[in-house]
Amino acid sequence: MAKRFIETDYFKSPFIRSLEAPLKLLYSFIICDCSGAGIWVKDLEIASAYIGVKISEKDFNIFINIGKLIDLKNGKFFLPDFIEHQYPKGLQENNPAHKNFILELKKYNLID
Repeated sequence: MAKRFIETDYFKSPFIRSLEAPLKLLYSFIICDCSGAGIWVKDLEIASAYIGVKISEKDFNIFINIGKLIDLKNGKFFLPDFIEHQYPKGLQENNPAHKNFILELKKYNLID
């Protein structure tokens, strides 16, 4: 089971504060459910079931429109801020725990 780091000021950030409650839940769910490389397989039905609120396609698209999610065109989405928050010192090729994440990012041309 992957562990996620959430800053104590997470809910104080202007972005999170600006979201309606269902979108706060969805964004938090995506952060917890995405791969270690910050890639999430879109499944709004499952997300809605887990967070207890029905999420529409229109709701979800808000994150794409403001740049919080990048559509990888295959049902997968990338969270550009994820790596920065989870690995503040960056991904290190010599760290065995990071190798698969680096490979996944390279697969989608998200890293050099």
